[in-house]
Amino acid sequence: MSAFEQRRRTSLTLGALRNVVPDVLYKERVSAIVQIPALKEQTYGRDLSDMLQKRMTFDEALAMESLTIMTRQRLKIVRDKLYSELDEAEVLL
Repeated sequence: MSAFEQRRRTSLTLGALRNVVPDVLYKERVSAIVQIPALKEQTYGRDLSDMLQKRMTFDEALAMESLTIMTRQRLKIVRDKLYSELDEAEVLL
């Protein structure tokens, strides 16, 4: 399993999982529960939303010179926070 797949498995929140299907159906596929940090909607939230709507990765967005320096910096901060949450996640057994 790639590092991306491992991070994707851990990115589901308990609330999202409960809204999609009952816990028992995917319990074996969820290895951790991660809280996505709250973001300011007008800055960090908008930058992340724009990136995701364009179906881009953080690396792709950060490499775009057409984005302002502040936008790229905010995306870098969001990326680091999300990755930190994933690194600190307790694996559920």
